[in-house]
Amino acid sequence: MQNMEQKKRQLEDSQDALTEELAKLQAHEKKHEMSGEEKEKEDIGRHDGDGDIKKTLEEQLENHGEAHHKQLSRLRDQIEE
Repeated sequence: MQNMEQKKRQLEDSQDALTEELAKLQAHEKKHEMSGEEKEKEDIGRHDGDGDIKKTLEEQLENHGEAHHKQLSRLRDQIEE
C-alpha cells in the first residue's frame, strides 16, 4: 500500500512539473505571437501585452495550485479510509 502511495506521489509530482512547464511554454508562445502583432504598435501597447501575459500565467498557476490542493485533499481522504 505504501509503495502504491509513493508511486502515486511521484506521478503527481511529475504531473505538476509538466503542468508548470506547459503553462510557461503557453505563456512564451502567447508572448511570441503578441510580439509579432505588436511590432506595428507603439511601446505602450507592448507593455500592456506583457501585463496580459503575466496575468494569464498567474491565473494558470493559481488554477494549477487549486487543482493540486484538491488532489492532495482527495489523497488524504483515501489514506484515512
